[in-house]
Amino acid sequence: MNGTELIAQERAKKIYNKTAASDVLPIMASCYCLPEDMRKYQYGEKMWPTHWPIGYAIFDFKPEDRIKEPIKAGALIAAEIDRLQEEGKQ
Repeated sequence: MNGTELIAQERAKKIYNKTAASDVLPIMASCYCLPEDMRKYQYGEKMWPTHWPIGYAIFDFKPEDRIKEPIKAGALIAAEIDRLQEEGKQ
């Protein structure tokens, strides 16, 4: 599968709907785009970005590998586009 297909497959899971009522989707997407060495805080063995949205547990940030992370970011951006379209924004 190519990148577009992988993002579409991830978005089809609709696991990002729980955040669809807020503007945090692009922020979350940007976190998944960061390389591991740019993640600033550590909790146990896990590093996470400093700009992870307040009110969302660090355990909601689930990096896997450098292929799956941009796929998640793309799915979050697609969810944000869906959210904006549903609100009638252009």
